[in-house]
Amino acid sequence: MDQLVDGGVADRRSFHRDGSDAEELIRRVFDGWQPSGQWRTDLHELGARLRAVYVAHPHAAPLIAARVSGRPHETHAAETVLGLLRSTGLPDAIAVQTYRAFVFQALGMAALDAAARALPEASRRTDLQAWNGAYPQLPSATHPNIAALAPLLTEVTATHSYLVALELVLGGVSAQIDRHRPRSRALLTQ
Repeated sequence: MDQLVDGGVADRRSFHRDGSDAEELIRRVFDGWQPSGQWRTDLHELGARLRAVYVAHPHAAPLIAARVSGRPHETHAAETVLGLLRSTGLPDAIAVQTYRAFVFQALGMAALDAAARALPEASRRTDLQAWNGAYPQLPSATHPNIAALAPLLTEVTATHSYLVALELVLGGVSAQIDRHRPRSRALLTQ
């Protein structure tokens, strides 16, 4: 796969044609993974693994993140995540909506991190200089929030941002579960 991507634009187009490289990335996400039996732990682990695989293949990930192949590793991934969500007792329609939100967030953020990693070194330095140079220099009179938070803004890493976004989504899943949890018998008899 790495040779394919490094081969040039024509080879990159093959990602859009056959999906075999997407299959390989998904296979790597699940390679060695064992479910814990806890939906939140498992989704967190799968999300973190997805990011690690995509960032390790920064040229491939953005090209294939939005593709759907219907191939075995992809359908195994969908079956696994849908199963984890259904195991929580979510109604099927909510489980599907939540599945899509989880997958889109995980793929989107991972592809964004991978694309940033694929930038030429000079572009990455320029971006870092903007965070470390331009943002802290903004006057508090016109940019009070940036001025107050500039030291914190420069400390946040892509990995940290991904994990925060992942936890926000998982928190949303928890809220959905609580919202759709059947009421206890005590409440139903009152």
